Amino acid sequence: MIELPEIFKNDTQGSTTHLVPLVIINNRLYLSTQKTKLDDKIYSPLLSKMGNISEGVNYNDRKYKVSNCNISFFNYTYNNKKLIDVIMQQEAFNTPLEIYFKSQNAKTLSDCLKVYSGYIKSIDENKDDIKISCEDKTEQVLGKDIPQRFTPTSEQLNEKHRNIPIPIVYGEVDRCPLVYIEGDDTNNKLIVDDKYINTISQFKLFTNDSYLEVVLEPNEFRTQSQNTLYETAQLNQWQLNDRNEIIIDKTIDLKDPVNADATDTYLNECSPIRYGFVEVLYRSDVRFVNGYYRVIKAVSGDVADNTYGVAPIRLYKGIEDNDEGNSLYDSYIDVRDFGTIPDVVADGKHWIYTSDHNYFEVGEHVDYWGKTWINCETDKMPDESKIVFQLRTSLLDTSAEEYTEPKDIIPCRVRTSHNIDFGVYKDFWDNLPNLFKYLPLSFYISDNFRAGGAAVRRENVQEQDLNYIANSTGVSSWFIQSTNITNTDMNMTNYHYDGHRDKWVVFEQAGSLQYVKINDLQVQKKVILNDFSEFKLYAHAFGRLDNSDMRYTASITTLRTEASGFRPTRNVMEAQARPTAVRTKPTKVKQTPKKPVKKQSKTSSKGGY
Repeated sequence: MIELPEIFKNDTQGSTTHLVPLVIINNRLYLSTQKTKLDDKIYSPLLSKMGNISEGVNYNDRKYKVSNCNISFFNYTYNNKKLIDVIMQQEAFNTPLEIYFKSQNAKTLSDCLKVYSGYIKSIDENKDDIKISCEDKTEQVLGKDIPQRFTPTSEQLNEKHRNIPIPIVYGEVDRCPLVYIEGDDTNNKLIVDDKYINTISQFKLFTNDSYLEVVLEPNEFRTQSQNTLYETAQLNQWQLNDRNEIIIDKTIDLKDPVNADATDTYLNECSPIRYGFVEVLYRSDVRFVNGYYRVIKAVSGDVADNTYGVAPIRLYKGIEDNDEGNSLYDSYIDVRDFGTIPDVVADGKHWIYTSDHNYFEVGEHVDYWGKTWINCETDKMPDESKIVFQLRTSLLDTSAEEYTEPKDIIPCRVRTSHNIDFGVYKDFWDNLPNLFKYLPLSFYISDNFRAGGAAVRRENVQEQDLNYIANSTGVSSWFIQSTNITNTDMNMTNYHYDGHRDKWVVFEQAGSLQYVKINDLQVQKKVILNDFSEFKLYAHAFGRLDNSDMRYTASITTLRTEASGFRPTRNVMEAQARPTAVRTKPTKVKQTPKKPVKKQSKTSSKGGY
């Protein structure tokens, strides 16, 4: 906001105001539309015309237009000199130019209103006039060549991590690139910015279009590495220091420990990253693809028609809204178009989940089973070439007499977490024996590997807005998965895969659904990867911080807040809580330089030019 000088403010309150423009070039040329004297400076009457002062910002294109102004002067001979000769007598380009407005009672320049401050960018001359174009300091302040700083070129860093641009972080960045900087003889540091930042968390690596969490405590590796060359790698995989730098072990080639300076301490007190391994946690949401609901008819226990009818399973925006939904998490999974299913079991509301036990009275010994099959997909896993299936037990060549075979390890553990609402028909369940008042929904990955499931019973049903809802919430145990680890398919079904008979079988339960609502569903996998140094690394960051008002700054040493005694802390923005990372051993087991502006010598002239 412009503050008006008191005299200027008073002069512009009345009905008659007389304003005169003043132009000062490099504190040596004083020009106006009329001859004027202020502060012993005489302003020559050679100002012809002043254009509008304009600036702009395009938020969509992320471009700015600098404030500019065009001014015309009479190129006359005044005090025996032409104006162009006086202007060019000293360096003129990139010199400062200021514009003021003088009111009728102004006595000094401080009584005048300053409306523009810029630099001369171009000068055009013809016989009778001179046109000067100016721009403000925006380009000089914002026009920086980026990046400005790079990671060290020291041999302490792996060659691929040298001379890499260092990010500049402002605000909250969910997945900010991490770069390596020098640590010490055994460690490297990872940073998101070399200036002070507020917080850093959620250490991740990127592979195969997915971000995997680098876990703090490698409990899986600690267990799996027993009786291998790596069993002493028991420390946490990373730690965070007070400057929000992530500290990790330097990776060595165990084939040549001497050249890697691998002393006993260097090898024993370390994390899996020392040997190039890293334990990661894969978390993936689930995306709906399609699904079907098939009715199977059985007479006296024998299947009479394996496909009595088929109907599509779709996502819908609401219980009564037939518009198709977009996401698995904000939609209702339902059967509303009963397709080829006969009317006897397609009355418009019943989605038979399994045997109805003669609920539909169509025959004394006739049962109907409903087979629900929902196809989904998850994020990509790392390719199997990066997943560790074996750990070495010997450094010797395979031909050596004392060579020992590598140890096979569990390549993957998988589990699911869920929160699911089942909209059920209570009257349907009320007609069934208690034994059958049970609705399951199993989660299978890789076609036949069960990774968890949800289930509700009759006693879970609660009335809600004239509907009956049963909720299932939980986290499954960790299951061992040894094949098809990288498969992204996921299926939800009320059937069960019988591995002994290699077939899908129906559970002995029953019920009728109105809908299934997925509030939350996540697949988690724990794997050990090799070639850690090959991965790109990321973290969640809150960027450069100045003070408690959340102002950002580019300074690490001249924070205004230091003068006032306030020092930002990692929790100042109430970021998501994170564990304290302590590396403890478990108790068990170019900027392009601009052309410098020449210094102008001041003249002592007080008149004319």
